[in-house]
Amino acid sequence: MSWSICAVGMPGPVRANLAAQFDSAKRGAEGLTAERVTIEAIEKAVNSELDLLIGRLDGRTAVRVKSAGSAGAGSSASLGGGPQLSLSVECLPEFLSHGRAEESDEA
Repeated sequence: MSWSICAVGMPGPVRANLAAQFDSAKRGAEGLTAERVTIEAIEKAVNSELDLLIGRLDGRTAVRVKSAGSAGAGSSASLGGGPQLSLSVECLPEFLSHGRAEESDEA
């Protein structure tokens, strides 16, 4: 079983978008307790980070959140198989949600 989530934009809308993606990933992990627990832990960590960023950013800084995981069931660890997990939360100060740079500075 593998899953992934990804969203780019302002932290509030990103958090809302990711909620649906995490729900889908958890549904896909139904019956796989360890995988579901991992997805829930990543969701909690991402939400905590986004809450922190919402409180600290100037309202004009976007974020990119990416995460993926794989239970690696039936694969050989000696061949690079086994469980894998990645998580990235990045601030994108140069991200423009509307218009050109000159226009966004005037708003």
